[in-house]
Amino acid sequence: MSQKFKRITAFLLCVALLLGTFATLTINVFATDEKENLKKGEFVFAPHTYTEGDLNDIYYYTDEVFSGSALNYNEHLATMSMILAASSISSQDPDADYEVKSRNLSHLLREWDFTEFSVNEYYTQKPQEQTMGVGIAYKIIGEGDNAYTLLAIVPRSAGYEKEWAGNFTVGKDGVHKGFATGRDIILDFAKQYVEENKDSFEGTVKVWTVGYSRGAGVANLLAAYLDDNSKALGIEVKKENIFAYAFGTPSTVQYANETEKASFETNYKNIHNRYSDYDIVTYAPFKNWKFTHYGTTKLFDVYNAEKKAEMLKFLENTNKTIYDLYVAEGSKADPDNFTPVMIQLDTSNGLGVKLVPADPAYGIPSNQRDFLDSRVAFLVENLVPDRATYVDGGYEYALQCLTSLYFGLDSEQSSLLIKGMSHNIIILAAAYYCYFISDFYLSSEQGLGTVSALLNMLPEIEQKIAGLEEECGTEEWYLYVKGFMASEKYLKTKATLEAISSNADLLAGSIAGIQENIKNFAVGITANVFESGISELTIDEAEKTKLLEIMTSVEVAAPLTDFLVYLLLGSEDGVESVFNPSSKNIALAATFLTNAGSYMRVHNNEIILSWLRTEDSYYADNDLHIHDTIIKSDENGHWEECECGYKGEVNVHAFGDWGTLPIKDGDKDVVVRSCPCGYEETKDAPVEEDVPTNKDQDKMETWVIVLICVGSAVALAIVVVVVIIIVKKRKSVK
Repeated sequence: MSQKFKRITAFLLCVALLLGTFATLTINVFATDEKENLKKGEFVFAPHTYTEGDLNDIYYYTDEVFSGSALNYNEHLATMSMILAASSISSQDPDADYEVKSRNLSHLLREWDFTEFSVNEYYTQKPQEQTMGVGIAYKIIGEGDNAYTLLAIVPRSAGYEKEWAGNFTVGKDGVHKGFATGRDIILDFAKQYVEENKDSFEGTVKVWTVGYSRGAGVANLLAAYLDDNSKALGIEVKKENIFAYAFGTPSTVQYANETEKASFETNYKNIHNRYSDYDIVTYAPFKNWKFTHYGTTKLFDVYNAEKKAEMLKFLENTNKTIYDLYVAEGSKADPDNFTPVMIQLDTSNGLGVKLVPADPAYGIPSNQRDFLDSRVAFLVENLVPDRATYVDGGYEYALQCLTSLYFGLDSEQSSLLIKGMSHNIIILAAAYYCYFISDFYLSSEQGLGTVSALLNMLPEIEQKIAGLEEECGTEEWYLYVKGFMASEKYLKTKATLEAISSNADLLAGSIAGIQENIKNFAVGITANVFESGISELTIDEAEKTKLLEIMTSVEVAAPLTDFLVYLLLGSEDGVESVFNPSSKNIALAATFLTNAGSYMRVHNNEIILSWLRTEDSYYADNDLHIHDTIIKSDENGHWEECECGYKGEVNVHAFGDWGTLPIKDGDKDVVVRSCPCGYEETKDAPVEEDVPTNKDQDKMETWVIVLICVGSAVALAIVVVVVIIIVKKRKSVK
């Protein structure tokens, strides 16, 4: 009686635990506020960087945000829109091939009760230079005469790979050509989708389109086109019913004058753009070319310390890895740590260099926004003053090739590329520096002074190179420089400089030849750097040969050399000290590269989402989903979970041994094993008539012979032990 009571009690306890776990999971994953029909749950998204797979986060969804006019900005709809855009990023899970890269978007839209989800072919294939993935679904909101149809049109908003090349396809006139190509691809697919599903639509049709980064540029143009063409989809959609939210929005359209620029905002108030003013993606195409985007723009309050602290709380729980990078002391991931620096020679241990704060006399901007503004301003003024020069000068094509190369590789191959390119980085830096001096300063009225300054520095440079023989004699860059300085070409160049330094009339006749020689040298080094990098790739040989042919060609190497030289080193100051390692030109390049970690970091989808949550009343302090000690579990594992439903990392159960005493589970006997987290697993209890394996049978026969020789009372006790041993042996065999 006592044994039976124990079995019943254990069984009831097991059932209670299972039911309690199930009920708790259900409540935490979904919650409903009847007043606003609020749904709370989890979405999955591909992080911007620093994880091996996708991450989970929480959402609040409500249809109520679509009941008003799209002309009015809605803080919660903005958060929902960024969540939707984040879910559209191609899945990074290792098992997600191209056919299922859109599964996070599909999952979220179905969670929000959208139906007939469909993606175009570009969402299921490896992206190319001018492709655009898009997912579409719809839902009916309301009933009877109050019903309306909400059509979600979602461009893929990261995971572009070679599509990055389209970001630099600006074109000579009209709207941004690359984004317009994406817009037209989406329009064609959306028209087809509407034609196939419009018979199921009810009432007024509303459109919800969102985008992040490149997706934001495409969504911006798509919404503007729908505003101007209400029947573009084959059904009428009014402007006040087109809800468009774009995040980290690049510029999309060029304006002729300030009046036209103002009209792009006042006539498209249903398009809402959100970003930080120091987000480098929003600098392209250059505002100096009179580029902007459609709709209203609201900047994040990034200079508000209190708001930033709140943003970081959300970021910590959205992507802990990025958070740790951001808050590390002095981290260059945080744009607030932007610091102008310059290079100083450090002769304490051989000839080395160190970074120190830049000379205040240089006037290098001390914040990221102003610094980027100054870099772009110099580049536009002195190299690419307009779109026509950008295209005709080969800069558009060269940047397309560069981005297609880098982003078309997976993480392993891109690391190999960078590793190979870094072999010649010292030579590249020297070549670019010499090129800027000759191309910019020799073209100015100060050219003669530049030649004299160079001549004065040459003996010191030669002496320093000779002094490095013992320490650097086997290094590739040293051998290259030493060989060049001992060559006939160097001696002739030096003799030419000496001749023209004492005769101003010779300067004009000689300057073109000097510039051409130095530029050819710099372009050759650029091509050599790409050759070194591409040679490291472990890819198909035919593809490697094609990449080498493209990236080492003059059509690519020359424009890239121009672009990078003027972007990194460009300054109208500093001729007198231009050959000083601490000169302003080198300080500008050092500042640009040292702080580069924050230019794209602030563009991370997780950071943008965290800023949006600071403005959204749906995300109260208790919804920061900071983990507590509550452990949840299911058949797949256990995890920490907070009250909002946010799940931590799932860990595999560590089960103990199966119990030896069966308990009742309905009409059958089961045995139980437990994980320290509290989760229990059951299986059918073994029955006595189970036939042992041959191996176990032989062992049992041996025991039987022994038992014959022993008294019956002792034999009975041993039989019980033997049966237990056999059951365990059978389990191990299974």
